[in-house]
Amino acid sequence: SIWVGSLDGTVGMALCQSATNACFASGHFFNLRERTLMAQPFDPKSASFTGEPIPIAEEAFDAPGYNSMAVSVSTQGTLAYQTGEGASGSRLLWFDRAGNVIDTLGDRAIYGNCSLSPDGKRLAVEETDPIAKNTDIWIWDLVRTIRTRLTFSPTADGYPSWSPDGSKVYFSSARTIDDDLFFKSATGADTGRLILESPKSQWLMDVSLDGRRLAYIEPGQTGAGDDLWILPLGAD
Repeated sequence: SIWVGSLDGTVGMALCQSATNACFASGHFFNLRERTLMAQPFDPKSASFTGEPIPIAEEAFDAPGYNSMAVSVSTQGTLAYQTGEGASGSRLLWFDRAGNVIDTLGDRAIYGNCSLSPDGKRLAVEETDPIAKNTDIWIWDLVRTIRTRLTFSPTADGYPSWSPDGSKVYFSSARTIDDDLFFKSATGADTGRLILESPKSQWLMDVSLDGRRLAYIEPGQTGAGDDLWILPLGAD
């Protein structure tokens, strides 16, 4: 289910049934319905739909096992989405606003979640070693087109997100019993510091623009679906 609520702490309400995540921009609610990307007029003040859904694109990519659509919408309403079934490997590509490939980055590999640094000069990306069967975070220097490995844990590290000043990378890691939240200097000078440990897995979603909060999801209390949480960060 997709829920909608207020940041003032008011109890949220169920908006609609959905097998994937959703997003909102320019007065429209976007989600997948059997791999068809739909847009439906939505009024955030009344938390209600104001029109019928219309199809935007067919065969949109839905990450198997993650219930996550590969869709992003800018605040101006520009839509980016992935199509296809997915494959054992992908490429990192730059596109212009007309949808043309203008550059490639590195070779084909098993990439996952990625995050562009605030200054646009570095890219943190998950990469899975097909032999070791382990996922780590790498940082691409987009100016010099070289990459360095950021995490070295024998268990999976992923879901990278940059601090607003670009000095740290926040991420989820299975180096504890379950996936917990960590951060590490973007220079790789430390081994990583635990932020939040929980009996449940936690998957990092984003860092606030002021760097004072993390958004993450974890399995719901009843085991049916995931819950979104906000974690205040300390001064350090």
